[in-house]
Amino acid sequence: MKKIIKLSMAIVSLFTFLDAGVLKGEKIYSKKLKSDCGITNSQFPLKHTREEWTKIYKDGKMANEIKLLCPKSTKYKSEYDSDVYDFVSQYASDTGNVPSR
Repeated sequence: MKKIIKLSMAIVSLFTFLDAGVLKGEKIYSKKLKSDCGITNSQFPLKHTREEWTKIYKDGKMANEIKLLCPKSTKYKSEYDSDVYDFVSQYASDTGNVPSR
């Protein structure tokens, strides 16, 4: 019984940890980019499919893409790439997912 409880807690912790990047990325978008982009949290990730966002991220071009989508943005730093990628890939146009906020 104790093993089952420990395993359950570990799984819940893992999912919470994995979701942290998505939430942090959404928060970064809301605070640093939303006003400069002029589009909502739910519209921004829809600019690309998950595969396209992955290619942009793996090629190291997230900051360039942010500049393209939000030309007025001056607050974005490349250190945000990982969390913003987690956010946009979770809610990309082909996922059917929608941010709850």
